[in-house]
Amino acid sequence: NGSYGSRLLKQHDVPKANVVVFFNPGFTVPDYTWKESLACIPTGTPFLSTTNTEMEGIADCQFLLDQDRIQSIPPGLAEMF
Repeated sequence: NGSYGSRLLKQHDVPKANVVVFFNPGFTVPDYTWKESLACIPTGTPFLSTTNTEMEGIADCQFLLDQDRIQSIPPGLAEMF
């Protein structure tokens, strides 16, 4: 949640990820700020995100859509919107 900003990644010469996995990240929780960390992930990098609840999954997908990290709501989930 901001801990992995571009400065930190460059400072430690962290290689580009092949895939990124988020375990219950809380993208929409006001206590966390994900914009800087998400900006460090190159466009086109595949990622997986898990959540604890269906509602949180919907909110996280909407957040990722609003941040241009996904281009559409995943099939099946769109029916819940």
